[in-house]
Amino acid sequence: MARKKQKKLDLSSVGDLQHNPFASLGKQFGVEAAPEKPATTEPKKETENQPVLMVRKEKRKKGKMMTCVYHLKGDRKAVLKKLKQRFGTGGTIEEDVLALQGDLRQQVADWFQAEGYKVRLGN
Repeated sequence: MARKKQKKLDLSSVGDLQHNPFASLGKQFGVEAAPEKPATTEPKKETENQPVLMVRKEKRKKGKMMTCVYHLKGDRKAVLKKLKQRFGTGGTIEEDVLALQGDLRQQVADWFQAEGYKVRLGN
């Protein structure tokens, strides 16, 4: 069974679609339009209080490489979760150190710099 072709709407005469088509409907029912929200930008993290992060690799049991992040303040669990999701790898928090499986020094350093941290690469 063949499908019928649908007609395409000609929107060239409509022009700019910046108006709210339901504004007049809201006025009829006594509902005020919600004020437009300005574009929000996330504030940058305060790097003055944040020490320089050290990102280095360490060799563990059976020759496995780990990427370790030192001197991170704040919510380490949330940061570790984001890093694990971003790089698709396992990781843990050992004392005050974030440890990710694999040699991801440069990628992790780039990610922290994009988040507004100061980073120094180790060995």
